[in-house]
Amino acid sequence: MADQQNNNKQNRSMFLYTALIFAVALIFIILAFFGQTNISNLRRSAEQANAPTATEQTENTDTPIDQPDALAQLGNAVSALEAENSSLKSELEVYAALVRANAYISANDPEKAQAELDKTDFDTLDGEQKTLYEQTSKKINNLQREEE
Repeated sequence: MADQQNNNKQNRSMFLYTALIFAVALIFIILAFFGQTNISNLRRSAEQANAPTATEQTENTDTPIDQPDALAQLGNAVSALEAENSSLKSELEVYAALVRANAYISANDPEKAQAELDKTDFDTLDGEQKTLYEQTSKKINNLQREEE
């Protein structure tokens, strides 16, 4: 009889644990359902808030575009960008010549370094480029003196 009472207590304990696990699982399912529903509603409301309204769309299309003025502005912008591009290309060529001259200095070839410097016109250089030109020229002169 003691075994039967002990067995009944174990059965009740197992039943209580099973019921508790079932209840917790049910609570998690309910929370997950309401959480998913809430997230879906929040996404829908955020999408609706970000969507342009019909009045905003009609305002954007109601203004006629003056095509000749727009084309003239684009043409001016293209001309300005082409001028800037050619300026940047000439600046790049100067820096490339200075780099090649320094490379020849590193290779102990002052004649080729001087030839690279001679390709650039000192009077057209800006402040920083003149500084680099002068430094490179001094390096060439020092290298030529060392060879003599």
